[in-house]
Amino acid sequence: MGNRTRDKVIYIRTDEKLQAEFEKQKEASGYGSNADFIDYLLRINDGKQIPGITLKEVRDLLVGLSEELKKQGVNINQIAKVLNSYGNTAGSFTAATASIRIGSARLPM
Repeated sequence: MGNRTRDKVIYIRTDEKLQAEFEKQKEASGYGSNADFIDYLLRINDGKQIPGITLKEVRDLLVGLSEELKKQGVNINQIAKVLNSYGNTAGSFTAATASIRIGSARLPM
């Protein structure tokens, strides 16, 4: 291959949708060749990764956080339902008018 500096080849298979998105982003970036565009993509992501952390680990963590937020939302809805069921006409709850039951514990307001 003589004096060529780019003598390695990367082959990938894609579907029409991925190919169209690649071409769209390549055109928007202003790069003419696939090699230059891929080089650009690698350079803009350089330094943005956290050593020892993979994208899969980040996604798994976000799934866990999402599940926890859903559980907290359910708890908040249960508390709101209990508070709304007392129908206090003054609009404020005191220890004498309401308490919240969470699980088996009763917490006075």
